Amino acid sequence: MSVHLIIFILLVFLPPASSQLDVCRSLRSSEAGPGWEFYACQPPPTNMKEGMQIRRFCTLENPYLCSDECDASSPDLSHPPQLMGDRERPLLANITLSWNKSLEVVDDIVVTFEYGRPTSMVLEKSLDKGVTWQPYQYYADDCLEAFGMSPKRVSDLAPSNLTRVICTEQYSRWVGAKEEKVVVFEVRARFVVFAGPKLINMDALYTRMETVKGLRDFFTFTNLRLRLLRPALGGTYVQRDNLLKYFYAISNIDVPARCKCNLHASQCVLRDATLQCECDHNTSGQDCQRCSQGFKSRSWRPGSYLPLPKGSGNPCKHLKMHLPPLVPPVPPVTAPLTLRCLFSDPMTPPSDSTSGTVNTNLVTITVPPSTGAASPTGVSSPAIGLTSDQAPAEDTPPTGPAPTSQAGDAPPTAGADTTVVPPDTLLDVPPKTYH
Repeated sequence: MSVHLIIFILLVFLPPASSQLDVCRSLRSSEAGPGWEFYACQPPPTNMKEGMQIRRFCTLENPYLCSDECDASSPDLSHPPQLMGDRERPLLANITLSWNKSLEVVDDIVVTFEYGRPTSMVLEKSLDKGVTWQPYQYYADDCLEAFGMSPKRVSDLAPSNLTRVICTEQYSRWVGAKEEKVVVFEVRARFVVFAGPKLINMDALYTRMETVKGLRDFFTFTNLRLRLLRPALGGTYVQRDNLLKYFYAISNIDVPARCKCNLHASQCVLRDATLQCECDHNTSGQDCQRCSQGFKSRSWRPGSYLPLPKGSGNPCKHLKMHLPPLVPPVPPVTAPLTLRCLFSDPMTPPSDSTSGTVNTNLVTITVPPSTGAASPTGVSSPAIGLTSDQAPAEDTPPTGPAPTSQAGDAPPTAGADTTVVPPDTLLDVPPKTYH
């Protein structure tokens, strides 16, 4: 049975969370009326190599890219036979797989080598899109010599140290068989520790995902990198300087995984060459890692596998604004308004024995309609016209004592009216008739 067929069977018959957690919400009825019930949800798994953007340079499929890359008459563009051998020592190579999106591996990662498996290599992962790297697993024909680690297998691990980084000799020794081409990062064997040999008890695995610290992060990555440190040597001793005829040949890499959406989405799409979760539960972001605008009444939380079997959606709640009551604005004046005000002008200054005489003038104030210029009180400040039969002429000098200034008062400006009558005060004066 080929490796590709095995991977296909695992993806189809593996009972992943997608068979139970493919619905994010459902409509339910209650005494208060219909409403949404939210569940934990996640996208279905897929082979993530299908979503990778492969960039080809100078290939037969696109000869236009090669038209100016090879020219035997130019030393800078010539490719003579003596350059076919790579003289890099030691023979090191890195193969980097970048998705720029958080993924969760759901089954074994399988790398197929066409001409012998490396005798020394490291599988690394990144959680921050390639900024930092950490080892996922070491591979060597002699772990103690290559990395100073005792060889182990995943079957040697216990539930308490399932996330331990190990070195294995299982996929690096020369066996001479043509079928021995694959190097495997064993994920399924780790799931078996919790879910049983046939992964029947997936509920136990989901419970451990929630309760064991760091378990979910162990199966999470944004990038993978193969550090090829030493090629297959054919089981014979060779001199270190005689590595020109050795090479690495990778024909396939299978990465069964799903988009990590923090249990807030059931679909993941490729949009503008970038993987993106189709977020639910009032969340947003590439990984549904924050609350949407207007739904921040509480802190964001990821979904939870518990309680079984549907889990908890932990949706973001709608933000309810608690604002003080608004004071209704005073409607603008839309028609001319005439006010009649009584002004008292002391003509004779008071003395110790008399209170002085008072000249009473009845003044009519006409307020034209609002012109739209807003005032601090919410009412337009229109121009005020004064009309009176008894109003003093402009050339008549005022009688009586001159107004006195208090300390701190600004000096009056020549030609300006220093009497300020607020509009709301004018509106509160009822019309009266004096005899």
